[in-house]
Amino acid sequence: DGTLPIFHYTAGSMDREAFRHWIGSYGISGIIGMGTEPMRTCLAMGYKIPGDLGFSVLDHPGGNISVAGIDQVAHHIGSMAVDILVMAVRKGAKGVPAHPVQSIIEGNWMAG
Repeated sequence: DGTLPIFHYTAGSMDREAFRHWIGSYGISGIIGMGTEPMRTCLAMGYKIPGDLGFSVLDHPGGNISVAGIDQVAHHIGSMAVDILVMAVRKGAKGVPAHPVQSIIEGNWMAG
């Protein structure tokens, strides 16, 4: 059906041969991961990033790591959560709200 299977692994114990097989069998040209372990594994297996593969992360680790991805701006999310909690406490709110409100804080794209 043309669906690309997801490569599942447990953090810290990625099966390199299975990963290499997945990349080769499906003609993978780019990978999107939650963290940098798949990228580090690809580099250790000799792939060039960028070059052989593209790679980006959904949650950029920050610092001087050269990887493309989204900075989730966790400090802004935490700050907003505290503001919402303080407001609820001041209003005397208790329990699950009858009409929950959702807030979105956009992340920042980090070039790799």
